[in-house]
Amino acid sequence: MTNLRGRRTLSLAAAAITVLWLIGVAWYIFEFIGADALAGMLPHELGTVVAGI
Repeated sequence: MTNLRGRRTLSLAAAAITVLWLIGVAWYIFEFIGADALAGMLPHELGTVVAGI
């Protein structure tokens, strides 16, 4: 029998950490880089930013 409670707990913890990470990344981008600079990036520059996340 599998341990469903343990898997569910780990899945929820991983999801929570992922959401916190994405919130932190969004805050950093808008606080230090700015939406104007992000909107003015060329496609390959924007792809580099997304790949770095």
